[in-house]
Amino acid sequence: PDFLSADPEVMSEIAVPLQSRGEMLGVLNVETSGEHRLDEDDFSMMQIVGDRLAAALALGRERQELTERAALLDRLTTFATVLNTSLDVASIVENATTGAAVVIPADCIVVVSRDDASGSYLIAAAQGADPAVIGQRIQPGEGISGRAIVARDVVVAARLGRKQFPKAVAKVKLPDVLGAMSAPMIVAEEVAGTVTWLRGDLSAPFTAQEKEIAALLAGRVGLAIANAGLLQKTRDAAVTDSLTG
Repeated sequence: PDFLSADPEVMSEIAVPLQSRGEMLGVLNVETSGEHRLDEDDFSMMQIVGDRLAAALALGRERQELTERAALLDRLTTFATVLNTSLDVASIVENATTGAAVVIPADCIVVVSRDDASGSYLIAAAQGADPAVIGQRIQPGEGISGRAIVARDVVVAARLGRKQFPKAVAKVKLPDVLGAMSAPMIVAEEVAGTVTWLRGDLSAPFTAQEKEIAALLAGRVGLAIANAGLLQKTRDAAVTDSLTG
C-alpha cells in the first residue's frame, strides 16, 4: 500500500528482487489499476516467479560467458600460432601488437619491453597511437603499464585520465579518458614487459574473461620474445670470438 507512482491510476504494486548467488540481476515489478489490488497471495506468487526468472537469467548469463570465453580462447590459440611463426624479436613484437587487438578488441595496443643493457622499460611498439611514442621510457608504477610492472599482475582501469598517463607520453594523441588494461610479461619470475589495451568507448569496460585472457596472452608474448633473444645470442656467439670480440 505504501508506494510512489507516476500514474495516478495505479492502485497497488509489487516489486521483487531477481537475485542469484547473492548478485542482484534486476527487479520484477507488477502494478495494477482499477479496483483490483494485489494481495499476499499475489506477493507469494511473485516471489516464486522472481526466483524462477532469476535462475533462468543466471543460467543464460553463464551460457553467454562460456560462449564468449570459448571465442576468446579460440582467438588466443590462433594468435599463439602466428606468434610462433617467427624467431625475430622485431617481427614477434609487431605480430603481438597487431594480434593482441584481434584477441581482445581495443583502439590502441602498446607493447613495452625491458632493455637488457640498461634494464629500462621502453615502448617497443604501438598500434593506434603516434609512432613517436616508440622508444619512450616507462617508469615502474607510472601509468597503467608501469602499475602492471610493479603489481606483477593484470591491472584494469575503467577510467584512465590523461593525468595518469606516463610523463613521456602525456601529450600523445589519444582521448583524455580511456578504458585501460595492462598485463605483465613474466618470464623466469622476471617482468620482461607489458601488453596494454586502451579503449575509447567507456561503455565497453574490460571483462573478467578478457583480464584472464590478457594474462595468458602477455605470458606467451614474453616467452616468444625471450626465446628469440636467446636464439640471437646463440647465433652471435657462434660467429664471435669470445676472447677478441
